[in-house]
Amino acid sequence: MTNQKGKNPNVSIEELEENWVDGAQEIYIGGTGELRKRLGALIKLGDGQDVGHWGGRYIWQIADQEKFVISWKYVKKGTHTDVKKELIQEFKQIHGMPPFACVVKKKKEK
Repeated sequence: MTNQKGKNPNVSIEELEENWVDGAQEIYIGGTGELRKRLGALIKLGDGQDVGHWGGRYIWQIADQEKFVISWKYVKKGTHTDVKKELIQEFKQIHGMPPFACVVKKKKEK
């Protein structure tokens, strides 16, 4: 599997295990202005198609991903960044680390 730029999006089992959050029921797919487009890119990536969306690379390496339930939170236009930060911070307070697949935030914290 490669993405649009010819890169293999898969990561090692060790990296997946390092970022897994035991006991959590949520994983991270990020904020978006257009949910349908974001989810479509994730589904295409999971189906092995070339897409420009790099962030979903953790998600489709999880066993039983066909059992995922997707939920979202509507927010006022222009507030999504603040809401995303608040939700990630709340998750970190509960679990001691960012949500699984929150790649950008995890890389900055290492």
